[in-house]
Amino acid sequence: MQDLYDNLDGLGYSPSVVNQIRPRILECPKYYNRPLCQIDADYDAFVERWGTGHVAALASGFKSREHFVEWRKRVRGALSRVHVKPAKGAPILAEWQAVLASVAAHSGPKKRLGPHREHGVKILAECASAAGLRPQDLTDEAITRIATPLKTKARRTFKRGIDTMNDLFDHSDIIAPLRSGFPEAPLAQPDRVKSVPSTRRRGGPNASSKFWDPFDAFVARKRGKDHLGRPVPAEESEFKPRTAQTYENALNNATGVLERAGILLPGDELTLRDLCSLETITQMSDLWQLRMLDGEVDKEAATLHLTVERLSHIAVYSKYLGKKDRKKLQKLRDKVRKKAKRRGRMSAPREAWIKAFSRSTPQQLAVHGMPEALMREAQKILDDWDRLKKAKKHKVRMRALHLGIAAVQSAILFRGSAVRASNLRGLPFRGEDAQLFLGQGEEDVRLSIPAALVKNGVEIEADFDDDARSVIDWYLREIRPRLIEDHPYGHNLADSDWLFPSKCADRPMEETTFADHYRVGVEAVGLDMTLHQSRHITVYFILDEDPSALALAAAVLGDDVSTVEAHYAWMDGVKAVIEGRKLLQESRKKARKHVKGGR
Repeated sequence: MQDLYDNLDGLGYSPSVVNQIRPRILECPKYYNRPLCQIDADYDAFVERWGTGHVAALASGFKSREHFVEWRKRVRGALSRVHVKPAKGAPILAEWQAVLASVAAHSGPKKRLGPHREHGVKILAECASAAGLRPQDLTDEAITRIATPLKTKARRTFKRGIDTMNDLFDHSDIIAPLRSGFPEAPLAQPDRVKSVPSTRRRGGPNASSKFWDPFDAFVARKRGKDHLGRPVPAEESEFKPRTAQTYENALNNATGVLERAGILLPGDELTLRDLCSLETITQMSDLWQLRMLDGEVDKEAATLHLTVERLSHIAVYSKYLGKKDRKKLQKLRDKVRKKAKRRGRMSAPREAWIKAFSRSTPQQLAVHGMPEALMREAQKILDDWDRLKKAKKHKVRMRALHLGIAAVQSAILFRGSAVRASNLRGLPFRGEDAQLFLGQGEEDVRLSIPAALVKNGVEIEADFDDDARSVIDWYLREIRPRLIEDHPYGHNLADSDWLFPSKCADRPMEETTFADHYRVGVEAVGLDMTLHQSRHITVYFILDEDPSALALAAAVLGDDVSTVEAHYAWMDGVKAVIEGRKLLQESRKKARKHVKGGR
C-alpha cells in the first residue's frame, strides 16, 4: 500500500481526485492493524475482505456507512488501476492493441477524448479478439453477436466502447496511423437483447381483425352472461382482465416466435384457428425449445408451458380440434409440462435468505425501525439542500430522495399492507381512482385496491398502523415536491395522481427506478433484500409470534392459506426442534434430581 500511496500521481487521476484518495489510503493501517508498508496492494484480497456491493454489517473503526462506502470506493478504485486481471480467453489481437494504445494516449482528464475512454474500448477489443475479429472486420451483425452474452454493466461498457470508436472519426490525426486496421465508417450499436415483439400484436403493424375478433369473442364467452342474458362485466367475472391479458401475451409470444423463425411472413394471413391448430402449436413449441438449447431463453422458465397451455385451452374451448388431435395435443402438453418449473414451495435461495433473516436480531430490528431511520438520514441532507445545490452536490441530494422514497415504501409495506411491488408502484393517492386514502385524523390511513388490479384477484383492504401517517405526510411534504420541481439532475417528474410519479402523467414510476430507490434504502440500514422479500418478512413476523396464524398471514398478504403453508412449512420444523430441545432439557433436569429412597 505504501507503493500505491507514493505512485498515485502516475495512475492517471486528476490532482483533485488524488487528494481525495490519499487520506483514504492513510486510514488503512487503522483497519488492517498494521503499518502501510506491510499491507499488500492486492485487489482480489481487498475485494474478498471488504466486498463490492451491499453493506450488511459495518466493521469496527468506521464512523458510518457512508464513511465505509467512500473509503472502500476510493481504495478499491486505486487498486484496480494497478491490478493485473487474469486473461479472459483469447489474447487481444495486434490491431486492437494498436487502437487501445492510441485511445489510452489521448484519454484522461483535460485530454482530447476525455477521461475513462479506454475501458469501453478494452471490453470491445476483448470480445472481438475472442471471436477473431479485427477492428476493420466489425459489421452490424458481428457487433450484435459478440455483445449478446454481455449483461448489464459489461454491456453498457461495451456500448461506450463503440461510442469511443465512433468519436475517433472526429480526430483524423489519431486514426491516421491506424487507418489500415480501423473501421471505414462509424459502428452501429448492438441490437436490443430482448426479442423483437410480434408485428401481429394488438395495434401492431400487421394486426388483423380476422385474428383478434375471434379472440375477443372467446373472452366474452369465457366471461358468460347473467340471468338476464347480459354480458358479465370483466371485473365481476372469473375470467378477469389480468387473465385475459395472459392469454393475449401467449398469442403474442407464439406469433413472435413464428415470425422470427421466418415461418410467418408479413403478407401471410393468420387466423386464431390457424394459430391454435395442433401443427402450429407443435411447431412453435419446437422452435421455443431450440431457443432454450441456444441459450436465448431460460430453460427453467415456465413461459413455454404457459404458452402451450393457453393456446391449447383456446383450441379445445373453441372446438378447433378433432378427437385425435386433442389426444396428440395432450401428449405435447404433458411433454412440455415436465420441462416447466414446479412451484410447490418457496425457491431455495429465498428460503435460505428468510432463514438467515430469522436468525439475525439486528436485521429484524433494522426492518422495524427502517422508515424512521431513513427519514432521519434524508432530513439531514434536506436541511442543507440549498447549500448542496449551490455546491453542485447532485449525488448527495439524490441520495436524500432515494432514502425518502424508500422510507415511505417501507412504511406502506411493514405498517400497512405487504402488497406486491406492482401494486405498490402503481398506487394513486388522489383522484377518482385513488387507492391510498389519508383521512382527516392525524393517524388515519387506509388502503383499498380492487380485485381486478391484484395478481390473484383478491381485493386488498387495510388500515395502517398509527405511526405510518407521519412518514407518508413527510414524504408528500418534503420528497415528492422535489422530485417534481427540484430534481438534482434536472429530470423533473410529472405531477400526477400517482404516489410515486414518473416523467409521464399517465403512468407511475418505472419499475427498475422504483426498485433502485428501495435498494438504496435497505442498504442504508444494513439490509440486503428486494421489494418482494418484504412479503416474506411480514409472514415471518406473524408466524414467529403465533405459528398457527396461517390464516392471518394469508389475509395480510391477500394470498391463499395453502400457499403460505407450503412456503413456510420450514418454520414448523424449527419450532419443533426448539420445543423438542426444551423437553430433553426437562428430562435431564428430572434425571439429575435426587429421588427419595434412591441411591
